[in-house]
Amino acid sequence: MKFPGFVLSLALALGIAASQPAAAQNAAVSPRTADALARYDRATLVVTLMAPASAPSADPVAMTAYRQAIRDVQQRVIDDLRGLIAVDTRYATLPVLTVQTTGAGVEALRRHPLVVAIGPNTLRGPNGTKAADVDQLIGSAPRPIDPSRARGLLPTETVPGSPSAAGRDRAIGGPARSPAPPPDVVLAQPENMARIGAPALWGIGHTGAGVRVAVLDNGIDVSHPIFAGKLVWQACFSTHSPDEDEQVYSLCPGRATEAYGPGSASSCPDADLVPVCNHGTHVAGIAIGSDPSARVYGVAPQADLVAVQVFFRYYNLKDGEWTTGTLTADQLKALDYVTLLAAGEPDRIAAVNMSLSGVESFSGFCDDLAEIKPLRAAIDGLRNLNVLTVIAAGNENFRSAVGSPACISTAISVAATTAEDKYSVNAGTNLAAFPLVFVAAPGDQVLSAIRGGKYDRYSGTSMAAPMVAGALALLKAAYPANQPIDFEMTLARSGTPVMLADRYALPRLNLVQADAMLAGNFDGNSLTHPYQPNSAVSYIEFPAESTEDWSIFKRQLYMP
Repeated sequence: MKFPGFVLSLALALGIAASQPAAAQNAAVSPRTADALARYDRATLVVTLMAPASAPSADPVAMTAYRQAIRDVQQRVIDDLRGLIAVDTRYATLPVLTVQTTGAGVEALRRHPLVVAIGPNTLRGPNGTKAADVDQLIGSAPRPIDPSRARGLLPTETVPGSPSAAGRDRAIGGPARSPAPPPDVVLAQPENMARIGAPALWGIGHTGAGVRVAVLDNGIDVSHPIFAGKLVWQACFSTHSPDEDEQVYSLCPGRATEAYGPGSASSCPDADLVPVCNHGTHVAGIAIGSDPSARVYGVAPQADLVAVQVFFRYYNLKDGEWTTGTLTADQLKALDYVTLLAAGEPDRIAAVNMSLSGVESFSGFCDDLAEIKPLRAAIDGLRNLNVLTVIAAGNENFRSAVGSPACISTAISVAATTAEDKYSVNAGTNLAAFPLVFVAAPGDQVLSAIRGGKYDRYSGTSMAAPMVAGALALLKAAYPANQPIDFEMTLARSGTPVMLADRYALPRLNLVQADAMLAGNFDGNSLTHPYQPNSAVSYIEFPAESTEDWSIFKRQLYMP
């Protein structure tokens, strides 16, 4: 196929970033794209496009211009490949399209000058449960297209935070709805919170009031007392493809593929999935929960919650049971939604928590892989809005490797420890050298909420990740002028050094020292931290200032 015009002029006209791959270079294509096309004549794929030179912004004028640039790039590809691709989803803030296409369409996409990467609609599972069998290629089959999504029309087109905005549960502003833990509180499970120093920060008034954590998971028990007064936004993005090839059923209310507003992020309604569907409730409770009557508190007990359901139910052929999974396309819809919220209400969302992972292992950062690029774009967009993304490292007992998307360099990947700073056998945590695993946190027998107003102890990196997301909420509320890079460097430099599995030296979350560092009262015992590059523990020196590109520093440091 021939493309009219000079490519450089086209890129300049659309405001494409000069740092993107040269136009003559063909797009990267994931090998799993061929697997999907071998099974289905027309497969569902995720396509990353060249990004605009600008970035998501809290300035309404700049954000409008950015979104128009996204639409222009998307529309140019759609127009050029009309008849070869069917658009499933246009994203509002991401240079990405989810499309249905054939082998001929993939070849045309690969050669298009505005296409950067083509990958499968990857299946992932909730951490803390068995990961999905990726060979099922769930998400690859063609399915009915939602015309409004294909045109890029979102229910969130009103400015987030306005009374008419979709998904908002209650008015913004005013005092926190949940009380702060009393100074003499005796926690129902003190060991994990005490280990990271959370009660010490509560005692000086640092409780996360005024900020939020977005949890992308398999829904929450919205009526659980631990979330009373905390739900600010709810949404659901869940694939529904009930044909006999996939047997995928949405977990949104009414089996819709999208839902917004009160109850939309409820945990899955299917009775046979109750143990699995406790996951999101448990994770959210660790980050921001507050139940004085049960004496159970999350890390940031006065922070609010943005709850987003991104899972569906499907039959796992490998394990022979019904379970829940999540696809890249639904995760991107959720991150797109959170980006709109963060732009509409600046500096209110501290972190996004993603306690989910695939079964494939990555021994280094995975940013350049075709199937990872769209998620990297979403995570980077959130960073531009001062929102960090925290991702569980995975529970497959990998050594020197993590799962996906924890392998993205601009995310914060989290491994699990016991309350005694030991390796957690119960969690089966993936381990790798810092900074591929960026920080560790307690994830063994952690007490938190489950459905039905109850509590239970779960283990996994799924439980460790919201410890860190809640910590970011505490720190952002206490030090609102600081930037994401400040908080990220502080987590690493102030962490307590722990040695896991007699090999992996990692910083374990230490809120007391992190708070002291941000207040200027702690220098991190010089700017070094134990690091295991090639089976030999040495020390690294962090940048003295937080002005350089931290993700570049991380990528240069990690030499697998």
